[in-house]
Order: sequence, then C-alpha cells, then structure tokens
Amino acid sequence: MFNVIARAERNLQEKGCETIFGGRGTIKPVLCVAPAVQWFPFYGEVYGNSCTDGYSKTVRGILKKGLTPAVCPGGFSEACYNGASQDHEFAWLEGRAGFIKVAIEAGVDVIPLYTFGLDSMYETFDYGRHWRAIKAQKIGIPMVGWRGKYGSCVPFTEESISVAMEPFPTSKYSLDELSQACRDYAIYLEKGFEEYKHLLPSEKNKKLIVIGSGRSPEMVSGFSRSKL
Repeated sequence: MFNVIARAERNLQEKGCETIFGGRGTIKPVLCVAPAVQWFPFYGEVYGNSCTDGYSKTVRGILKKGLTPAVCPGGFSEACYNGASQDHEFAWLEGRAGFIKVAIEAGVDVIPLYTFGLDSMYETFDYGRHWRAIKAQKIGIPMVGWRGKYGSCVPFTEESISVAMEPFPTSKYSLDELSQACRDYAIYLEKGFEEYKHLLPSEKNKKLIVIGSGRSPEMVSGFSRSKL
C-alpha cells in the first residue's frame, strides 16, 4: 500500500494535478484484510507486521497506535466482479458500514484509494457471480476463478494508475448519521471515479456501480445484464 500511495502521488504530479500527500508528512499504513490473506504465499514475507486481519477491534487498535489502517471493504466479494464488464466497474459497498463506523468513532477521515486498470487485468468466471460474492464474504475464502492471456496467470494488461482522492469527511458525522455517511461515501466514490478516470485512457468511458449483497448489478437502473 505504501508504494501504491507513493506511485499515485507521482503519477498525479506528472499530469499536473494536485496531490493530497504533498507536504503533509508520511503516513504509516497497515494492510487490514480478510484473515486468510495474511497467510497467502508472499504476503506475509512482503508485508510482515504491516499486514493483519480487518476485524473492527484490530482496526481500532491500529488507529490508537497512530498508524493508518488500509482496508478493502469489498474484499473477496468485489473480487468476484473483477473483469465482469467492459463498460462498468463494481464497488461492493452496500451493507459495508464497518469501516465508516470505526472512522466516525475515531474522528478521522477516509482516503479513497482507487487503482484504475486493475479491473482489466483479468477476467473472472460469470457463473453464479453474485451468489459466490455473498458466500465468499461469509466463509472468508475467495471464490474466484480467473484467467489472463491465453488462459494463463499473465494479465491482459499491466497499464494502471492508482489515485489517492481527497479525504471523505467521516469525522464530521456522528454515529447516529452512520447510514447517511455510508450513502454519502458511495456517492463520493462514484464522483471521484468520474473525476479521475480520464487519467487512464482505457477507463474514460467506464462507469462505477455500487453493489452489495442486497444490490446486484441487475438491480441498478440503466444496467444491462448483456454487458457482463
């Protein structure tokens, strides 16, 4: 995550854009993921003590230490929709309020970090996509089948750019406003996607759709199942 953030800042500077990390010192991120991920090959060796589970208790403890938890709310569920459409990308945020709640409790803001081009690197199997996405989150194990070039693990493209957007002001909300904060964050992310997608030409015509366990792509107005 630290290299991704540094790369995002450099890419934006080269394109004449302002960056949110310039002149604000160095953050110390800790990758908070599904418990199984920290035991995947290479992850433990690469991240060491900077990779842990994403339970709310753990995230709160990281914040108390003055460190920055880096979370992926969509997790294994969102991964099931990787490469699912040529016209859309999907953010599995509906029903994921935990990271927003913790941020409100701690009085800190959330910095959306989005990698454009990542969705185009691999294609994932379409069969039972939404069912697998829900199941994967419940059992904590990825239920994704993927393929790259010629059916291999070589990605279709390596062209990508990571953007750290301006912080979303979760610190201005109270816990009584949690539901509103989640809705506002989803809208904020969609607007950020639209604002920065031009930085990668292959992404400029795509649209971000927020989905979740109770909100499949087919339930979104204007979305055509034939595009999957």
